[in-house]
Amino acid sequence: MRSSTRSRPIPSTTWRGRRLGNLYKTARKDIPKAVGAYEHAVEGIKKDKVVWENLGMAYYRNNQVEQALKALITASTLDPNDAEIRANLGTVRRQKGDLPGAITDLEAAVKLKPDDAQYANNLGVAYRFAKRDDDAIKVFPEGDRAVARRRRPSTSTSRWCIAGRAPRTPT
Repeated sequence: MRSSTRSRPIPSTTWRGRRLGNLYKTARKDIPKAVGAYEHAVEGIKKDKVVWENLGMAYYRNNQVEQALKALITASTLDPNDAEIRANLGTVRRQKGDLPGAITDLEAAVKLKPDDAQYANNLGVAYRFAKRDDDAIKVFPEGDRAVARRRRPSTSTSRWCIAGRAPRTPT
């Protein structure tokens, strides 16, 4: 078997590790097993940005933020112009409390893929947490600008901002 980005064959055990990681992550929702499968895959393919990104996000979903950050930084060094990797790296940095780093990565993701509303929304939320309201208002999609103007958004408002839609009012 060959990878679409490589010209030499991928060892079968490594390929199985990558496929098993995807299976555990999506179908079975077994994140610890996905982490193990991706770790095995990374041993065989050290230059595959997708495996490193998947490993990083599996770590993140398994609440291993430090390891997630290291794996996503590795993926980002393999391809610094991948908007999805930069956005995921920004999300993990924000979770860790590194707002300047998160903003830098999310700004890069928005610059690489300006039409992606989710990246812009996540950048707006990061600006809001950093108390940069004017910057947040500029990047939020039109419908979310009213939410960004509030001085102290509630927890539910922050969650709705991240989801990219306005909070519902109870009926």
